[in-house]
Amino acid sequence: MDKQLSSTWKVSRRAWSLSHEMYRANKRKFKRNLRWAVTAAVRQAVTRPWFEFLATPAMAPFVQANPRLAFRPMNTYMSKAWGWERRVKVILETYEFINAMDGILRDAMLRPEGRILASADLGKGLEARFRLGFDPKFRKEGELCLFLELSAYEGPVMGMALALEHRADSHWVAYVGAIQGRLGGGEEVVKVATKAMHGLRPKFLMVFLAQEMARALRVGHLLGVGNRIQVYRANPFRILHPSKDIRFDYDALWKEAEGEEAEEGWFRLPLRTQRRAEEDFPSNKRAMYRKRYALMDDLSRQIKIQLAPFGR
Repeated sequence: MDKQLSSTWKVSRRAWSLSHEMYRANKRKFKRNLRWAVTAAVRQAVTRPWFEFLATPAMAPFVQANPRLAFRPMNTYMSKAWGWERRVKVILETYEFINAMDGILRDAMLRPEGRILASADLGKGLEARFRLGFDPKFRKEGELCLFLELSAYEGPVMGMALALEHRADSHWVAYVGAIQGRLGGGEEVVKVATKAMHGLRPKFLMVFLAQEMARALRVGHLLGVGNRIQVYRANPFRILHPSKDIRFDYDALWKEAEGEEAEEGWFRLPLRTQRRAEEDFPSNKRAMYRKRYALMDDLSRQIKIQLAPFGR
């Protein structure tokens, strides 16, 4: 009994310490610290080995860069249907993949500002940048985040969150847990971005970038989260929290991208965006599509250069 109490105390104290580091400037830090300490103590059978893993040389730098990582499996993560074991498995394997890749992936996850994966000159002094890194906003929806930024606007125009898992068939699968635009005035910025990118909508662009990243990293499968399992979309209490009331139709986006319904509420996405032949377009729109495809080709080239040297 004494040994069990000692173990419980150590786990609880570790959780308190990690929470204190995470919420150092938060006015309600005592309440949050207590919450995580109690949660860790109640579930010490699973939190103890998790905390031990976080202290290893492979993971400690990521926790230092992103303290919220310590409590990631204790919340709903990626899918409403996933339990503790699956959440831990996906998080661990995502960081195993990142460490194995090294290079820009690892560097981006260790820097608060991330790393620029690709960029594009959109004309008229407007530049698009695609920033890779992590973001607490997506802490329930993935680890690797990619953001579209426009030089004329502060903050991301669109963001996407991904996680990775090693399947029994020896293939890696990439999960897209979220694609989300900015809040407050976002519609006007999206219109500007769409026009500047020759009619390419930012949300569809993020799907394309997920496909390009998956191929460059030699990931075998790409899955997009469905409405019924998306952590915020599927939450019946989301109306009580307006900032988390996500009503975007993920199912419709995946179907538009030629995705097909798969297991556990996910959609299986093709690894390559299909393009229409030039003669299929009205003559007055062909020039626009040529520019759009040239932009996509340039982004694809940059992503391959950045990620391919570290591919498996």
